[in-house]
Amino acid sequence: MKIEYFGVSNCGPHRSINQDSFFLNDKLYYNPSKISLTSKKTVSNFDRTLFAIADGMGGHNAGEEASQFVLGRMVERLKFEADLKIQNYRPLQRMIYELNTELNELGQKIREPTAGTTLSGVVTLDGNLVCFHVGDSRVYHYIGNKLEQITVDHCYATESGDKRHRNYLTSCVGGGTREIKIEIIDLVDKITSGSVLLLMTDGVTEVMEDDEFSDILIDSTDPKRFCQICIQETLIRDPTDNVTVVALRVS
Repeated sequence: MKIEYFGVSNCGPHRSINQDSFFLNDKLYYNPSKISLTSKKTVSNFDRTLFAIADGMGGHNAGEEASQFVLGRMVERLKFEADLKIQNYRPLQRMIYELNTELNELGQKIREPTAGTTLSGVVTLDGNLVCFHVGDSRVYHYIGNKLEQITVDHCYATESGDKRHRNYLTSCVGGGTREIKIEIIDLVDKITSGSVLLLMTDGVTEVMEDDEFSDILIDSTDPKRFCQICIQETLIRDPTDNVTVVALRVS
């Protein structure tokens, strides 16, 4: 399996700090300033490869520190988790639970007890892809002109139907919470050659609709082109949050 990928993050017009981070293959991308982050267009065919986004939250400096910390710790743990296999996802779930504890401890240490982050992405295992998800960042799958949201937003609006409280998360990594919801989704039966996976923070999905993502992909499934167009369209619509999008194309 080969994965071509690209990612872009932007602070957005209304934020002074970018609390989003993303990890692609072998590199962590983060920059709390207003400078736009752009990954290199690359192809990966390695096992235990991580592609993930994290949308940080908390007080001054806490959000960006939380998102960087969780992604950095996760990739280190993946290297040494011998029991993690396509038939056994428990180590991945346990890993995220432990990251929750570690981030809470970090929050206490830096005197930012509400430091937390969403965490969504995929990891390659035994030549297949497994999705993991906490929070309201999203993972989509596109194939055959059909777009499907794989993850479910862990937020009050989704669970109650009250759209006024869309930004109230019901689960995150850290944030001073002990119990978190963790989705682990086997993508073995979904992913085929030509599949595209999209990872997005809520700064993008609050202003763009799913059919607009499909329209961009119908024109071209090139990951770099999708990310560039999606970020441009998002910024035109004056988002209130940081915006990050990652696209992966499987061959």
